[in-house]
Amino acid sequence: MEAEMNAIVDEGVTIRDVIIDHPVYGSLTGQLMVKSRRDVRAFLERVEANQAAPLSHLTGGLHIHTLEADSEEAIDAAVSELERLGVLVSELD
Repeated sequence: MEAEMNAIVDEGVTIRDVIIDHPVYGSLTGQLMVKSRRDVRAFLERVEANQAAPLSHLTGGLHIHTLEADSEEAIDAAVSELERLGVLVSELD
């Protein structure tokens, strides 16, 4: 999770939220507003301090982020980095 989030924010992209498609409850969204490595560390510290499972734990890790940036190039760079890390799923069967 840390590598994924850092890959996004390192390109100047804000992670607005995380969304999962739960089989019972439907679409669930958690607000994040993570825009720096400092925010990533703070988020991970809150997860650990509360012994909280990430929302994506409910779907075997599958999740969606809403991303925001000043340019399409920043989004493209973040997506490329996620692909390089092997964490990007572009299509589900």
